[in-house]
Amino acid sequence: MMKCDRCGNEALFDRENFCPRCGAFLDRERAEKTVVKPSGKDCIAWEGPKRDRAPLAALWSTVKLALLHPKDFYGLVAAQVRPVMPAWIFGLIAGGISLVATALWSTLLIRYGYPPAGEEALFDIGMTSPSTLIAAPLVISMDLLFFTVYIHLMMRLGRLRKVPVAQTFRLICYAQSPLLLSVIPVIGIPAGSILYFYAILTGLHHLHGASRMRVFLALFLPLLTLFGILIVLMTAGFIGGILAGSGIMRTPFSIPDLF
Repeated sequence: MMKCDRCGNEALFDRENFCPRCGAFLDRERAEKTVVKPSGKDCIAWEGPKRDRAPLAALWSTVKLALLHPKDFYGLVAAQVRPVMPAWIFGLIAGGISLVATALWSTLLIRYGYPPAGEEALFDIGMTSPSTLIAAPLVISMDLLFFTVYIHLMMRLGRLRKVPVAQTFRLICYAQSPLLLSVIPVIGIPAGSILYFYAILTGLHHLHGASRMRVFLALFLPLLTLFGILIVLMTAGFIGGILAGSGIMRTPFSIPDLF
């Protein structure tokens, strides 16, 4: 971990010796003398000493910064290398609250007559049973790991700057912050989902030093390509079925007619 002389960015600089935030050339010999040491002032509230003294206050400070100042927050997440355990616990807390809130609002909506009869399956997420809620930490952890592996792999295939997989995992965990908006009825779930996607793009933008458009393409271009191939194959099969059924593709003679 080193510090840029121009913008003060704290990060693991790449081998080209350029700052990923401002592009300034890094004097590595000088930067090695300014290795960043962890401190409560320079780190995320949830990862600082404030968490031990007042965990709820640290949680609130972290969520507030993530929601109100996402560029600064995810820039800080990307700039610092810390243990993954605090971030994982944060992801479990945020994901668990979101899960319970979503199940609660879904249950209340169904109980009071919305949606219309026959459409309950669209809102019943099956998370109201105690046994399922007990398994929620495992489910959330698997979800975090899956997205970490997928995003890390897509970034490598997109030939973006290499970063430790632990950094990607920390980012995915803290990106759960917008999902806490699920506690707000009706609009909270869609708003949280949109901001969750924005948080991931912003975090990867800082983490890999690439534009959001390049990050977006790296994430979804393989899926869009696969989807396009499937659409072409399905369209070709559909057209072929129509032509075969209409008789256009039939030959004007049968095999016995050849003899």
